[in-house]
Amino acid sequence: CALPIYFSSARFWISSCVEIVLRGNNSFFQTFTVYSGLFYCLINDILYGKQDKNQMLQVSFDILGELVKFNRCCFFILDYSFCDKTEFNEFTKKFVSKDTLIDSNVFLRAVTLSIYFFDSNDEKNKINEKNFFSNKSLICKFVKDKIYDLFLTLITIVKVENINQTNISFINTAMIILLVQYLKNNNLPNFLKQFKKIKGKDAINGLNNFKLLLKKWKKFYNYRPKDSTSLFYSSTINFNIWQEVTSLLLKEDINEPCSLYYIDKDII
Repeated sequence: CALPIYFSSARFWISSCVEIVLRGNNSFFQTFTVYSGLFYCLINDILYGKQDKNQMLQVSFDILGELVKFNRCCFFILDYSFCDKTEFNEFTKKFVSKDTLIDSNVFLRAVTLSIYFFDSNDEKNKINEKNFFSNKSLICKFVKDKIYDLFLTLITIVKVENINQTNISFINTAMIILLVQYLKNNNLPNFLKQFKKIKGKDAINGLNNFKLLLKKWKKFYNYRPKDSTSLFYSSTINFNIWQEVTSLLLKEDINEPCSLYYIDKDII
């Protein structure tokens, strides 16, 4: 784990294998891997790695996402892995920058899903919202505070004529943001209403662009059952829910504050 910060094909493929092994494993394996020293190597790569080799930046963010997903302990360690506020700010800049979001958006997905998972459990345990874990975690709170900005970037950064198998990940991440709102007591209409209120004309333009992207997205996954299954396993959200929310968004009148309606849902 004390590898120097440089790109090599061997390092890239070893890192990719580690990320694959982490997928779907339990919290004990995540925590063991964090304590192996890999955690700090990843953060070091993200903060100080050369940006001319973005393959490693993407892999580092992907592994980091798998390490913290649904794991409070690992989020706690991540929060306190930065030497000072300057390092944390630098990390979040790399995290949300338009230039690096193609590399970090899967990590954003993991954080967004984890926030929903943590909040749901805290709510079931009747914990006061102010004391929710997600409101105490630095990374979780950062994402919650920036969610409208992040969503706007995700739905505007790709144009329909430029969509491809790589940048379709932006659509998946934007959808995750909407899916967790839908699953959270059907908060999706309110989320979009607030998004339009806060972002104004930019929100309207962004959502119009997103509707065009969703039409392509729908065709893409209709003919790729393996890819749709992969979305289910990575998000733990039944693909039927993805399809239902997509249908709702395609029917919505963007110029209205919000015209979505409720559909019964199921999550596995």
